[in-house]
Amino acid sequence: MADMTTEQRIPFTFEVDDFHGKAVAIDGDPVGTSSDETVATVSIEKVDDAHWKGFINAMLAGRARITVSADADTGSDVNTVIATADVVVREDPRTAQRVVNLVLGPAEDRP
Repeated sequence: MADMTTEQRIPFTFEVDDFHGKAVAIDGDPVGTSSDETVATVSIEKVDDAHWKGFINAMLAGRARITVSADADTGSDVNTVIATADVVVREDPRTAQRVVNLVLGPAEDRP
């Protein structure tokens, strides 16, 4: 489980390894999803044929399960592999902070 605040994000990497621990190519790109996108979203991008990187982005306070799945069979068959992570997003005091600006113009005569 990972904790973050509403003003944070968590970086991650994704790869599929073979029996010997060597990263292998997958069929297509992995898909990242969140069980609750009002709490956290997932972005992922390709680094090379066997490696991806991304971020879990906090939205609102709550809990979500992040899932990254891929087809580990580069042939016509499908061998779905799935990685999951649970995240807890806590309200950051900065999220609710507001700054008030009152801008005064030059003095002028009343009508």
